[in-house]
Amino acid sequence: MIILYLMAVEELENRGVYETAMGKVDRVRYNKIGRLRSRADKIRSLGAGLLLQYGIRAAEAASETPNGEIRIKEVSVRALLEDTWGPAELTYRYGEDGKPYLVDYPDLYFSLSHSGSYVICAMSDRELGADIQEKKSQSGLRLAKRFFHEKERQLLESYPLENDKREIFYRLWTAKEAYGKLTGQGIKQGFHSFYADFENDCIVDEEQDGGRTACLWETEMHERYRIAVCCMNQS
Repeated sequence: MIILYLMAVEELENRGVYETAMGKVDRVRYNKIGRLRSRADKIRSLGAGLLLQYGIRAAEAASETPNGEIRIKEVSVRALLEDTWGPAELTYRYGEDGKPYLVDYPDLYFSLSHSGSYVICAMSDRELGADIQEKKSQSGLRLAKRFFHEKERQLLESYPLENDKREIFYRLWTAKEAYGKLTGQGIKQGFHSFYADFENDCIVDEEQDGGRTACLWETEMHERYRIAVCCMNQS
């Protein structure tokens, strides 16, 4: 079961809607939002917290999804707030690298991400990582030369047109970010040590014995965003 919830957060720019939404998130999220300085960061973090609450409430009603497929559901801020529900007070534990887990839901894994005006929450019965990126005008070649695996740099250089390089860059970047969230290590591991294999829909991690692979799913949303989800292969 892998379910991807996504939501636009522009409605949270309204002060009344924002205050109502703040009453729908757990205390840890509430305090985290309070520590953020940027209004835009507060809004995106609040949206992520809302989606997590929504996903937890929906988890018991979710039916099994075949392996390799992802169920996508887009929801709106107002639709979430129209329901008469209070926040679940969540207790978190954290892995060695800081990845959060839900203490009261040990069989439910989640991954949050936000970019631009969208937030996503991926939920599953197995470890996963998800990322969303708003595509900018630059191709990202400088970042690729610094952080990407040699195979990925070669892939980028094989496209002569700048627009094509840009599209491939964001596919690679979201895939790598999603894998970093799956392992919990983020960029700490070093993005050059693993690569996205689009032909086989997987991530190959050369730091692991035998080059461990993780399943990769990706999509484009509204032409401006790339989304990627990674999960470990089931034995």
